[in-house]
Amino acid sequence: MVMFYSLMRDGYPIFELRLGESEYNSAVIDYLKNKNIEPFYKAIERGIFNKLDVMLQITVEDE
Repeated sequence: MVMFYSLMRDGYPIFELRLGESEYNSAVIDYLKNKNIEPFYKAIERGIFNKLDVMLQITVEDE
């Protein structure tokens, strides 16, 4: 939850963190064992990209 507020404060849109339960659990285990935060970064990056893409499609002006 803090992550979402921190990103919003920095100007990022609200996005959906799309990780299934097993994907999330694997990412947590990988982080705890190996300090590998990359799966979370990839999920955040994908979520922000998808939200920005939708926002651009909605706000495009017709010519």
